[in-house]
Amino acid sequence: MPDLKQQPETGEITIISSDGTSGTITITAVVDADTLIIFSSSNADELGRNRRHEFTLELTSTTQLTWTRDQSGSARTVTLRYWVIEIDSLGSSGIQRGRMNSHSSNDNDQTISTVGNTDRAVTIFSRNQGVNFSNGGGQRRSTLTSVTNLRIRFDETPNNGEDTAYQVIEFNDADVDVQRGTIDITGSGESNTGTITSVDTGKSWINHPGHSGPDKTAGTEFKPTNTMQLTDDTTLSVTRGNQGSNSSTDVMAYEVVEFLDDTIVEHGQIQLAISTASATSSTFSPKPDENKTVPMTNSSPQNHGESDASTEITPEDYYCRHTLDITAGEVDSVTITRSGSASLMDYDYNVVEFSAAAGATLIERPLVHSQAVSRAANY
Repeated sequence: MPDLKQQPETGEITIISSDGTSGTITITAVVDADTLIIFSSSNADELGRNRRHEFTLELTSTTQLTWTRDQSGSARTVTLRYWVIEIDSLGSSGIQRGRMNSHSSNDNDQTISTVGNTDRAVTIFSRNQGVNFSNGGGQRRSTLTSVTNLRIRFDETPNNGEDTAYQVIEFNDADVDVQRGTIDITGSGESNTGTITSVDTGKSWINHPGHSGPDKTAGTEFKPTNTMQLTDDTTLSVTRGNQGSNSSTDVMAYEVVEFLDDTIVEHGQIQLAISTASATSSTFSPKPDENKTVPMTNSSPQNHGESDASTEITPEDYYCRHTLDITAGEVDSVTITRSGSASLMDYDYNVVEFSAAAGATLIERPLVHSQAVSRAANY
């Protein structure tokens, strides 16, 4: 089973403009090939298409995370929540990580170590880009095209020094079943569905490894923001924001990860109304154990699942961070927080309670880990 080796470590840091383009976070020692990094962030203020708030977060040593962003001279304040998840009993290739710099073509391939079974593997990425752009060059999706190749796909030519930090996680054959594919939303449409093989919805994590399509051209008004939900055991529904007037196509990538062990998944959607910066899900039942539970949502906006924007929106409205609400060792709910509140937005969440071996005692780690950021000089 994909049992936790240690209690997940979590922390929250605030990064300001003068913190530069990179910094480090000290964590409790982990095994690199067993460790998955998840993070989410909220952006205090931003210009409409300025991507200087976007971050990559990587495990750069057994005791250190490194965050990176571009163009710090015009960077904004960002609050970042991270989770460090160390997993036992992974597949033959474990967790692979790396960085692909300065994408220049539509298909960007990265050779990786052989993945024993791609039907047991998932892909996760974060990205950073520093300047404004007015086409789809910022939107990307990741997929495994073979047992040794990870592809980052742009449907429009990337621009302005795109970087992607990736993680490829291979679980054991007996632990998970992964279904992957894409769903298109075309023309002026706002939604579509895809059919998958039946899954147990209470044990299935919907991983959204990005999408490719337009970013912001006249009439699209941040069309790429989107949600992805299991509406029943065989139907995956995707919705994108503000259909605008452009007849473009968004290609939404999905990985439905059904856990075959004792792992439990709470998933749903939270709506933040105009003038509302924070909201909480319904109370979970049963309530997950805080020592084994992580909100498995990534950092990039297309991985947050915003869909219901009625006007052009800016990153302080659609970037959000996820926090677990804990009482007496149990997770009551998840709260989503953003810095702006000018737009009506829908946010997906996937809260995963991982399994632990029978009778195992997890190594205790800080559940809330706050510390100063190690600052780096501006480039």
